[in-house]
Amino acid sequence: MENLDFKWIIFYCIILTVCFSIGRVIKRVHLKITDDMKVENTSINDSYGIMNIKNISSDDNKTFSNIKKRKVPAPAIGQGQISIYDSLFIKYAPEAGLDWRLLAAIACQESRFIATASSGKNTGGLMGIIPATAKIFLLPQDSIFDPEANLKVAVSLIKRLNSSFYQVKDKDEKLKFIVAAYNAGSSHINDARALTQKYGMNPYKWDDVAEFMKRLYDPSFYNDKICRIGAFNANITLNYVEDVFERWDIYKLITNIQNVE
Repeated sequence: MENLDFKWIIFYCIILTVCFSIGRVIKRVHLKITDDMKVENTSINDSYGIMNIKNISSDDNKTFSNIKKRKVPAPAIGQGQISIYDSLFIKYAPEAGLDWRLLAAIACQESRFIATASSGKNTGGLMGIIPATAKIFLLPQDSIFDPEANLKVAVSLIKRLNSSFYQVKDKDEKLKFIVAAYNAGSSHINDARALTQKYGMNPYKWDDVAEFMKRLYDPSFYNDKICRIGAFNANITLNYVEDVFERWDIYKLITNIQNVE
């Protein structure tokens, strides 16, 4: 009799364990579905948490739904404000011929809006200015972490890059070339454009050129006599462009929507 009771105890323990495990799985699935619905329908995921957004227009909702699942970090203060430097972006954006929120997206990519930020590649300040660029535009090294001075150099560089890609007539396409060159310099971009044209693709279309940027890591391409610079690993630059433009979409939503909690 005692053996029979012991068997029933074991049986009930097994049943309880199975039920508990199933409950945990259901809970995780529920949370995952809930989180996905938040991200897809009513929220923007940024490094400061979730900002719930209401009153999204049909056009904005279409843009929001196109934001990729990678959830690129897009920190923002809220209430339609992106950063404490918004007034500077708004002030200098016209000089660069850019939407001020695109400037903000670049700044976020470079420094996460930390004016004293620096990297192992010697980029520094709000807009990630390297010493060589600072020297070209006469920015003293002791001013590289001054937010406004740093931004002014970035704007001057963007204006120069805009002139470099004057042959790209489509404004949206040109912006992608400018952002790519801001990260990698225009020389590698021009090598990829030359290869793009040689192989019958469109050197004025970013997606076509991006494909040949990937091939600049292949000796059979970067050793082509039309390439002037040589080998280049384009992954960082391609991700840079994608992240900046994805973040720009988010920032346009944040500043266009009045009811942000």
